[in-house]
Amino acid sequence: MVLPNALIAVYYARRGRQDIVLSSQIGDAHICVPMCIGIFAVFNSIHTPGMFQTGIYVILGAGVPHFLTVAFLKRVPRIFGIGLLGAYGFFFYKGIVH
Repeated sequence: MVLPNALIAVYYARRGRQDIVLSSQIGDAHICVPMCIGIFAVFNSIHTPGMFQTGIYVILGAGVPHFLTVAFLKRVPRIFGIGLLGAYGFFFYKGIVH
C-alpha cells in the first residue's frame, strides 16, 4: 500500500501539486494504517511496546507544528519539511538500531 501512494506523491510533487501530495500522505496515515491495525485487533490481541508512549509524544510533537504551519501559512515550508523528514529518519534509525 505504501509504494503506490509514494509513487503518486512523487508524480504530483514533480507536477507542482503539493496540495495533493500532502492530502494523499495524510489520508494514507489516517485511514489505511488504523484500519489495518483495527482489523488485526479484531482477530488477535495487540501488545504495545515499552516505547509506545514516547512514540505518541513524537507523533504529537510533529503533528502539532505541522498543523499550525498549514493552518497559518497555508503550506508546509520546505525547511520545516526537511526537518520533519530528518526527524523521521532519525527515529526510524533509532528504532532499528538499538
